[in-house]
Amino acid sequence: MFILRKAFYLVLFIVNQSMSVSIRNLRGVPPASIVTCLNKAFSDYAIPMSMPESYWKERWEMAKIDYSLSYGLFKGSNLVGFTLHGIDRWNGQHCFYNMATGIVPMHRGKSNLGKMYQQALPQLRNRSLKQGHLEVLCDNKKAIRAYEKLGFQIVDTLKSYQLPLDLAPRAPFKLKPNPDWYPGKYDRFKHHRLSYEHRDSIIKSQKGAFQFIEMSADKTPLAYAIVKSSNQNIVQFGFENGDIEQWGLPLMGLLNKHFKLPRIINISTKDEGIIAFCEKQAFPEFISQYAMCMEM
Repeated sequence: MFILRKAFYLVLFIVNQSMSVSIRNLRGVPPASIVTCLNKAFSDYAIPMSMPESYWKERWEMAKIDYSLSYGLFKGSNLVGFTLHGIDRWNGQHCFYNMATGIVPMHRGKSNLGKMYQQALPQLRNRSLKQGHLEVLCDNKKAIRAYEKLGFQIVDTLKSYQLPLDLAPRAPFKLKPNPDWYPGKYDRFKHHRLSYEHRDSIIKSQKGAFQFIEMSADKTPLAYAIVKSSNQNIVQFGFENGDIEQWGLPLMGLLNKHFKLPRIINISTKDEGIIAFCEKQAFPEFISQYAMCMEM
């Protein structure tokens, strides 16, 4: 019996060794495999991340993910970790954006994030990129330390707010759809910083995924909002003369009536007027993230 047990564990050891961990880029990896890994990796995450494959494929396309510059951690043929990089110009710099990184729980704590970036960074630098960007939950201390070891630094804090259920619209303001949106249409209303995924150029790539709204009084446009249909996130908004004190509550009240549980996403704390407005109105904050940047 002892010999049989010893032989059994020897076989397990050999099988395990034959399925050693490897790292390679994600070019050619089916999206379904990445989604399966993502769901496992974020199963214990503070924010629900389980979404259908179609949602992620659309979002990855919008974020301009380059799978040849995104990397996966494989146990045998199974994907057990990944980092997805979008490549684009942002704030005048050619950069990469870490749109998502996840490692299934049993493979964490083994420096696997660093190992993926050991392969990724030389290839990213070969593309003459100037910066790298990502967002991470403020209370995810382990991830923050891991990113800092790679060379990322915290450069901003981003807050997101849920609109209160009792926030009501106010007369005489009205909302109307504006499907003839185009990049730059509402530039005169924009007075706040936009995160990587909320820029006009990204929205343009999947225009059908959003609803474009104007608020007006006596047919005069006073504010606008862009809302993502799949999750009711308000990804852009703005006001005539940047006057959130005058037009903020009318716009948010109307959005609260027309959408189910809308949320204001990723407001930089450098935009002090918007943060002060949301806190003055006691909008519940549901997530806080650090924006991190790496100089290449």
